[in-house]
Amino acid sequence: MANNKKTSDEKYAEMAKLFSAGNSYADIGRMFGVSRQAIWHILNAGGAVKKVLPFIFVDGIRFTLRKDGYYTGTIAGKNMLVHRYVYEKEHGSIPRGHNVHHIDGDKGNNKIGNLVLLTPIEHARTHGAFTETDGVMLKVCFYCKEEKPLSDSYFKKKKSVGIFGEERYESHCILCEPAVQKIKDGQRDKELRRAWEKEYDAGRLDILSARKRENRAVNHDKVIAQQREHRANNKEKINAQQRERRQRNIEQARAYDREKYKRRKLKKEQENT
Repeated sequence: MANNKKTSDEKYAEMAKLFSAGNSYADIGRMFGVSRQAIWHILNAGGAVKKVLPFIFVDGIRFTLRKDGYYTGTIAGKNMLVHRYVYEKEHGSIPRGHNVHHIDGDKGNNKIGNLVLLTPIEHARTHGAFTETDGVMLKVCFYCKEEKPLSDSYFKKKKSVGIFGEERYESHCILCEPAVQKIKDGQRDKELRRAWEKEYDAGRLDILSARKRENRAVNHDKVIAQQREHRANNKEKINAQQRERRQRNIEQARAYDREKYKRRKLKKEQENT
């Protein structure tokens, strides 16, 4: 069964390579003895050419490359990583909770000499940039950049909040803790002050708007009375200004009409000549 699947996968990969090289569906169909439509259905998914993921074969089992760089395959109905498969084949079953580590850090190098079994703590320390000197685990502090013993100078915080509010894994020595806490407290105080100022500005705007509405309502009658008194005391002056404005608008309209008439007359004369 595995051999048939291997043959089919190799055929699909070869078809995709031929199509990428510029061969048509009909040409590829004639090479494999199938119809043009069959090639189209094999290579296309939703109108796009099917992407053939990188894969390797180990003992006739196909392992496909994942996004995280590991190769995974199906063995007895269960998914299994190729480096764990290779280690189990050589050393037997892996104890529960243990990890198989790539010594050189290359996830594609799954040779048995490049694989080592580590406990969860050892695996975390290996990927956490810990170093061991005379049996003492050392790590560089994230803040003071000094290398200090893990046992008495360090403590680990999982998924802590950084200085700028981002979530991350960090570790720092106990001596840096007061300074780190002060920085984080200052950041929180800034955020609280910004929120308070925003709330204060919104409340003040509401108060000012309410005061304006109240003043308008209280002074409405007073303002109307002042406007009427102003019109009564300056009636002749206001009427004279209105007459002057009206006469000026009439003269401007007449001047515009005369200019318009002159332009039309000039245009007709030019057309006649």
